[in-house]
Amino acid sequence: MPIDEIAIVAHSMGGLVARSAHHYATLGGLAWRGKLRKLVFLGTPHHGAPLERGGHWIDILLEATPYTAPLARLGV
Repeated sequence: MPIDEIAIVAHSMGGLVARSAHHYATLGGLAWRGKLRKLVFLGTPHHGAPLERGGHWIDILLEATPYTAPLARLGV
């Protein structure tokens, strides 16, 4: 029995993986992309995880002075 349509339900990091797979399947013209009808994300951190975003702002603040700048490089 052939597959007529595909639906993906993804949670958390799986949503980022599914979104990336969709992107590269579209660029590569892969056949499964044409059958994808639904892509549902549950709790996917599309804009980054809150902890990661907070760490980024801490790095920016640490880079503000020459005394703390070496500590900012530890977060890279």
